[in-house]
Amino acid sequence: MQLNNPPSSFGEGYEEVGYKSVREAVKEFETHFQCKVELPQMEPPISFAHEFGRFFEDERYSRY
Repeated sequence: MQLNNPPSSFGEGYEEVGYKSVREAVKEFETHFQCKVELPQMEPPISFAHEFGRFFEDERYSRY
C-alpha cells in the first residue's frame, strides 16, 4: 500500500494526529483541570528516542 505524502519524519506523523511534547500535554491537562501535575524527577535507566503526549477530553465521560 502506497501512502500519498507520508510525513517526512516519525514525529510529524504523531503531531498530525494531535500528539505534542509531554510538557505541552501536561500543561493542557493542568489548565483544564486547574491542578498541578508532579512528574517523577528521576530519569528512567533507559533512553527513549521519542517522547510524545496528548491530552484528550472525552465528552461522553466528562463530569462537568
